[in-house]
Amino acid sequence: MYHVDPPASDSLFSERVLQEFIQNLDPGGFYLTMESVNTIRGSFGNLEKDIQKGRCTALEAGIAVFSRQYIFVDSLRSQLLRQPLVLSDADVLQLKLSQKQSYAKDGVELAEKWRKQIRYLLLYEAYIEAGEGELSLENEAALRIKLQERLQCRRSRLMEAAGGLQLKIGDHFLSALSTAFDPHTNYFPPTTRQQFMAALSTEAESFGIQLHENPQGDIEILRLVPGGPAWKSKELQEGDVLISLRPKKGMAKDFSCTSIEEADALLADVMLKQAKLDVRKKSGQLKTVELVKERLQVEENVVNSFILEGTHTLGYLALPAFYTQQDGSYGQGVATDVAKEIIKLLSAEVEGIVLDLRFNGGGSVMEALKLAGMFIDDGPLGVESDRYHKNQPLRDMVKGTIYDGPIILIVNNFSASASEILAQALQTYNRALIVGSSTYGKATVQVIMPVSGQHKPKSREPFVKMTIAKYYGLQGSSYQAVGIIPDIELRDGISAFGLREAAYPTALRADVISSKLNFHPEPALPTEALSFLSEQRLQTDSVYKRQLEHSNMLTNIIARGFPVRLSPRYFKADYNQLLNLYEECVTTRGSASSPFKLQNLPDTEKLFAEDEELKSINARMKEELENDLWLTETYHVMLDLLELQPRSSKP
Repeated sequence: MYHVDPPASDSLFSERVLQEFIQNLDPGGFYLTMESVNTIRGSFGNLEKDIQKGRCTALEAGIAVFSRQYIFVDSLRSQLLRQPLVLSDADVLQLKLSQKQSYAKDGVELAEKWRKQIRYLLLYEAYIEAGEGELSLENEAALRIKLQERLQCRRSRLMEAAGGLQLKIGDHFLSALSTAFDPHTNYFPPTTRQQFMAALSTEAESFGIQLHENPQGDIEILRLVPGGPAWKSKELQEGDVLISLRPKKGMAKDFSCTSIEEADALLADVMLKQAKLDVRKKSGQLKTVELVKERLQVEENVVNSFILEGTHTLGYLALPAFYTQQDGSYGQGVATDVAKEIIKLLSAEVEGIVLDLRFNGGGSVMEALKLAGMFIDDGPLGVESDRYHKNQPLRDMVKGTIYDGPIILIVNNFSASASEILAQALQTYNRALIVGSSTYGKATVQVIMPVSGQHKPKSREPFVKMTIAKYYGLQGSSYQAVGIIPDIELRDGISAFGLREAAYPTALRADVISSKLNFHPEPALPTEALSFLSEQRLQTDSVYKRQLEHSNMLTNIIARGFPVRLSPRYFKADYNQLLNLYEECVTTRGSASSPFKLQNLPDTEKLFAEDEELKSINARMKEELENDLWLTETYHVMLDLLELQPRSSKP
């Protein structure tokens, strides 16, 4: 197999590898300087020839330079932490919230950067210890020791592991070579491969979380098991970084110096039944989620559905991922589970259905096609094209529909891949309105295979995930790095973080193919009129207007940085101000008054009569959805649609 769109092997590609390599080595700019980056750059001029000759001076230079810088910084940190820190109300750190690299000019600037960073880390430790109380530095010496131990622990993990720092840098280089093709072509060393392919046991109680160690050494959520406690919480997503775990009984555990093996063992501990997980979201927001372990052999449907009861009765279904039957004993796949829920909703005589795809990062493309086919009678649903098979139509092989009424899809910046395939198909056929913000913009296909290319990988062989194909719409256009543009736009603060596909420098760009597929869309939906009515409504919504104001503030802060005063007097207030701004911007909660009440389906109520934990989760979910500003506006849009295009006038 070959990459679908390999870049030319030239100086531009070498620079892309260099930038990816530097990002992997030092994403925060705390080790390298512009001087050291330029030293490494000098060895990248003959990258292709070096690799062809079986040598790699670029990697050798990277190992030499980064090792020297790491030792320098390690010594500097130890020196700074040996003596009491002098803190001043006038000392301010511009906390960087963007992922854009920023490097000190030289060693002098880097040392000054670390002086401020050490003060910030010390105050953050005090902030965590203070909890709801007043921040105090009476135990400053103990905090310095704790911080030094944490930094020393990470150093030991890196330097004393098999292969040490050199192996880690080598893995970063191979990863850079891969992601220079595109962000989804990745290299996985043998240890990561074992974690990636490992299946969670369905026999023991579990939180339903699969972990891995990211390139920065953080313990990160790789996957949520459909139907598991973490999945059902609706508060955790893939890519969240674990900060700490607080059991209901026993000592809290900090993940900052924990290996992936230790983290897995900690979560799997049979004595651990209930805990609070502190995580850092992709946006930087800190969040605490309380989980209770369950057995993962879940037989019931994991799709959440409700009845929205108001002026009109609507059905609501939340789809966190496009899981398939192969994911384990979690149902027959998302399409089958959705079909079961729709049949129940139709029995309740709903007048329209809302599918919520927010934060749905994708999954099985076949499930997305099956789901689209439930609402589209017949015809192609998209196009897949690779280097050998050009413009292959994608179809649901089962003809007929189970529902032909009004549909609205809610999407946001984190609706990706299979979510976008479904959204584009339904939008193209005029079968659904798309409400929300532009989707992620991933229109590519990946496969996982051993580096050797053999069907049977050798023991402890690394592997690669390679982009081999692209997706296109029926008219030949691509949403790659663009996303699906909603019919009715809603805004929140998530877009300020720039976490969509287009933000990656090596992302493949959208192109156009010649498509001659025949398809028969339904009559156009009144999108312009609906959009106008929505805009008029939101202009008078004080909660929505306040969220937009805060979103604009966050956009400016991400561009400039957030000023945090490095003194015990002001640090907590400044940091809490930032967290509150995060919360206000990334949430869609806050609807002044809900036009509907959420009701459970009858068979769901029977489940809750037997399970208090499920009943508690359901109550919390209902409360959040009833206060969800986006869902409230979506409900109004559906009412407008029913008025402008009543079912009786539909052909």
